[in-house]
Amino acid sequence: MIDFIRPTLSDLPAHPVEIAPPLPHGTINQYHAHMNRRHRATLEAIFARPVPSTIRWSDIESLFVALGAEVRERASSRVAVVLFGQVQVFHRPHPRPETDKGAVVAIRRWLDSNGVKP
Repeated sequence: MIDFIRPTLSDLPAHPVEIAPPLPHGTINQYHAHMNRRHRATLEAIFARPVPSTIRWSDIESLFVALGAEVRERASSRVAVVLFGQVQVFHRPHPRPETDKGAVVAIRRWLDSNGVKP
């Protein structure tokens, strides 16, 4: 689930969970060049129809990092993802590791609007 509160970078904690160098905005091939087979499989699953309910959150988070995102922990199982010059806040699923369909659709729309497709 996406929170519709748009935090700024100054609202984020100073200690990131993982940092990867950001990729330049451009062609889709630039994004795919930094992805391994597992990241590509996750991206394909995100764009699959019908929407799958079996994508593990850890795989989605790994995909974000491969795309150059900065992933930061927030309060109450929330995760801030800084990518494409934007901050998106997602809820980490629990107790099960699978991401719900609504969150997968939101992630798909966000990636698609920024030119990332399988």
